[in-house]
Order: sequence, then C-alpha cells, then structure tokens
Amino acid sequence: MRRLGLFALVFAVTTGSATHAVTLQPHIGVYDLSLLAARSDGGVREVSGRLAIEITDSCDGFAQTQRMLLRMVNTDGREVVSDSNHVTWESRDGKVIRFDMKSTVDGKIDEEYVGRAEMGAEGQTGRLTFAKPDTPDITLIPGTVFPTQHFIDLIDAGRTGVGIVNRRVYDGSGPSGIYDTVAFLGVARDPSRDGEAGARLAAEKAWRARVAYFAVGPSRNNEKTDPGGLPEYEVGFRLHENGVATDIVLDYGTFSVRGSLRRLEYLPKNC
Repeated sequence: MRRLGLFALVFAVTTGSATHAVTLQPHIGVYDLSLLAARSDGGVREVSGRLAIEITDSCDGFAQTQRMLLRMVNTDGREVVSDSNHVTWESRDGKVIRFDMKSTVDGKIDEEYVGRAEMGAEGQTGRLTFAKPDTPDITLIPGTVFPTQHFIDLIDAGRTGVGIVNRRVYDGSGPSGIYDTVAFLGVARDPSRDGEAGARLAAEKAWRARVAYFAVGPSRNNEKTDPGGLPEYEVGFRLHENGVATDIVLDYGTFSVRGSLRRLEYLPKNC
C-alpha cells in the first residue's frame, strides 16, 4: 500500500507556466484526517490524525514542509502510529527537485531518503540521485515532471476546460516515487465541505480533481509503460486557483481517508 504521508500533488505551488500566468498564495494548511470508508476485508477499523503543510516562496523556487501524524487501528485491534516528515524544494523552472523525507512506524524508522532529481532539456532524460542511503541512480524518461509542474498542468487544464491530464510524475519520495498518473477535472459547482476554512475560499475559482497513481517503480530504462489494471491509490480534492486544496479524499481501494481543512493561514509573498 502507498504510504499515507505524501500529498505532494495536492499542495505544490508555483507562479507560472508556459501558457498561463499562475499566481498562488504561500500558506500553512492544517488538515484533520479521518476514516471515510473501509471494506470489510480491508483490515482497517479506525483512522485519525493531523497533516500540516507549510509552503514558502524562496524566490528561485518553492519550499514545502509537510508533517503527518497518523493513528490506525486494524480490525484485530492492533494500533499503528506513523509519523511522516517530507521536505522538498523545487526550482521555479520545474527542472530540479531536492528532497529529504523520513517516516517512522511506532517510533522506528521505516524509510529515509535524501536526494535530488534534475531533468534535462526538452526531450532529454533526467537523473535521480541519492545522498542517503547509498542507492543507485535512476534515469527519468523525457517528459517526467515534478509535483509543482504537475500542479501547474492541472490548473491550466481547469482554466482551459481540458478534462483529462496524463503525466509521468516523480514525487520526491525515494526510488519508488515514480508514477504514471491520470487526472480527471470538472467544474466544482457545490460549496466546500471544509467549514470556515473552506468558506474563506468561496470567491476562488475551483475545480473538482481526481488523480489516479499507477506505480512504475525504480525502472532504469527510458521506456513508457502502460499503467493498465488498478491504480496504487487515488487522490480526490477541490483544487482552488490560489493553490489551496479542500475536501481531500485518499482512496487506497480497500479503505479511504478524508482530509478536512481546519486551519488556513496565508503567508507573505516576499518575491
């Protein structure tokens, strides 16, 4: 199952793209996490937790700090507590991502990766390298995008009425963070369910988005893959034009988790 700690797609931020100027608001968002639905054979009985995201403009790029603490109770009564920390920086041109991520389960380190990825010129491959642990480099096929650029593409699609966006994405979560994604977008006509925080965004143009993630794995060749079958996970959310997401649903097939925005603080734009 995909780790629960990564929401890179939802909370990426940028200021521009090749086709439309996009001005988004650096912010802090705090989300309550809860179990939305579970299949009887899914093995999950309870989910509760908190997700905090801080996005800042570093002028030459954007930094994001994400912390998620999650408590899960299995159907056999066993409790599992996970703590995920994910720090990334992405260049303004979308060509470079640096990442530092660490996750623990019941206080013991589960995963820890530090590294960077850089794409070449248009039509050229990219390279994913690791400073920690000692992991072989991985080639990224031409056209691979990082979460910020993926987010730009979704906003442009919403603005122009394009309903489907297909991208190869590397999300900065280690060697397994390579996905072929399919996103579906539509106009968000209903109000946000996220209470007072959601009401603050009522004047913002918004779209309903659902993105399916098909795992590619640490492939070291440059061949495209046909996702086929079922996605590893899906993310549904309301995408606001200023870069804030509400009404989040993480769907893992056997169970789904809701993320409800409880606190929203806008940060100054210093660049």
